[in-house]
Amino acid sequence: MQACAQACVVPSVFPSVAAQRQLLPWLVSICHSLSIEQAWAAHVAHIARQPLAQDIVQLCLSFAGVLAVALPLPPEQRPAGYEWMEAFQLGELFALDCPLHPALRRHLQAADGSHATAALTAVAQLVQNLPLDQPPAGFSQEQYRGLLATVTDLLTTLCIELSNPRALGQLGVEQRRQVAKQLLPLAGLPHQLQCAHGSRQGEQCPAEDDQLLLVGVDTASCLMQLLVALRQADCDAFLRAGGQRPATLLASSSADVAAWCSASGAALQCMPLVQRLHSLDRQREAPLNFVDSALDLAWCAAFYVETEAMQPARHAAAVQLAAWQLHSRLAQLVHFMAAAEQPLVRLGDEQHAAALLTLLASAMVDACHLASTQPKEMEESGAASAGLRPK
Repeated sequence: MQACAQACVVPSVFPSVAAQRQLLPWLVSICHSLSIEQAWAAHVAHIARQPLAQDIVQLCLSFAGVLAVALPLPPEQRPAGYEWMEAFQLGELFALDCPLHPALRRHLQAADGSHATAALTAVAQLVQNLPLDQPPAGFSQEQYRGLLATVTDLLTTLCIELSNPRALGQLGVEQRRQVAKQLLPLAGLPHQLQCAHGSRQGEQCPAEDDQLLLVGVDTASCLMQLLVALRQADCDAFLRAGGQRPATLLASSSADVAAWCSASGAALQCMPLVQRLHSLDRQREAPLNFVDSALDLAWCAAFYVETEAMQPARHAAAVQLAAWQLHSRLAQLVHFMAAAEQPLVRLGDEQHAAALLTLLASAMVDACHLASTQPKEMEESGAASAGLRPK
């Protein structure tokens, strides 16, 4: 492990980037093999406490960046050593109980905004491209679940570390937008993982699949809280601007606003699944955290719809449609929770009820306002949005 890592970081040994990239899969494979072998536990624990561990972490995160680009390619076009098995090994290498996990967290805590953004972008793209239809070639069912769980859990670690005030303060406007762009498509991660091989077609999930889904619930909750933290900076800027729309908003276009609404809708769509997982073990915190995070994300989406509604109409049709879709998801949540046994969202609870009613009203008011600004555009956009309006 030590010799391989030093070979990667010492330019005189392998001066070219191409040579380093050829060596990176070997580094990850060696580190993974040593970390899972009990005979090497003391050696690995010793290295994990040394400065060299930070170099290993940095190299592994660089490897994740190349994997994120290579794995969406057809298998025959991928560089040698850049396969899903290597992504699985990378995820296991930084698992919570692995000696290198603390080194990863120390590295992220010391990283500047650009490095933290690059690391999160790479891992988020790996999660977005996980093979959910069937296991990759050569994977057993256990390894497949391990791939989905460890790569997803790695994203959780990155989101937690990036959510602290110091890390957030290091991010510039474009970096904040890049992080949001990567995380918004993953707000519905539990539902996406439910479609994975062995957890689909309405079958009763085995315990192993429920455990995987809980990992997805926890990751989605963490990434939504990071999105909420990113949005807080926009709220502060909005107040400093005296209620005027600042140019530094994360949602700088109507397409961005629609993306926030879509992410919120995807999270709300996961509620029946999260409710089922909660019913299996009511002591677990992940489903409860998910509910709070999903409602917070809905507030974020409503905020961006409202700021867009204040502007001279640009592309009101897209934003109005997004607002009606958000309203529809919230209404579906109310109906589902009203019929659920021991629901996670308690309509009899003053805080939950007030939040839902305010969100429903806000989405409807903003959608109606947007409709009044460009009625012709709405007519030309087709009847799709009209079908989403509440009767």
